[in-house]
Amino acid sequence: MRVGLDYQTKVNPRYETIFYGLRHGTEKNVAIVHPIAFLLRRLIYAFIIVFTPEHQTFYSLVTLASLSIMMAAFVIAEKPWRYAETNKQHLMNELAIYFTMVISFVFTDRSLDGFTADLLGMFMITFIIGVIAYNVYLISVECRQNFRLIYARSLNLKKAKLQRLVKEQSAKP
Repeated sequence: MRVGLDYQTKVNPRYETIFYGLRHGTEKNVAIVHPIAFLLRRLIYAFIIVFTPEHQTFYSLVTLASLSIMMAAFVIAEKPWRYAETNKQHLMNELAIYFTMVISFVFTDRSLDGFTADLLGMFMITFIIGVIAYNVYLISVECRQNFRLIYARSLNLKKAKLQRLVKEQSAKP
């Protein structure tokens, strides 16, 4: 199998967004495996939501938790993303999903009094809001860095254009 450097790998522009941020040219082709695993997980989630009978929620929670653990293990072992921050974000999201599944599993079909159930529900909502806020923060930091790069690039282009004009004008008699 031919393994190339990440920046040397050519990606068809039609499919570029599918592989955005993933490492290309690795021995195990994580740039191919990750989108396929993502799609398969969504299909399994949809299948579980639609076809699992109400009295078998235990099996669906175990399946979803197992999928989260497998993806977390994949992220730890292969580090599919180019940037360490993205690998960490992906791992934290997988562990958050796993934690949510475990809490759901522990308290599914348990008779909790009203106050305890409300408290657990508020905790879960707060936890999910925290995970969303964490992701929004990381995305905004990455956007800020990208905007700074775009701004610096535009300043460099203006500077190069101005230098070129000065050079052309000084060359004229």
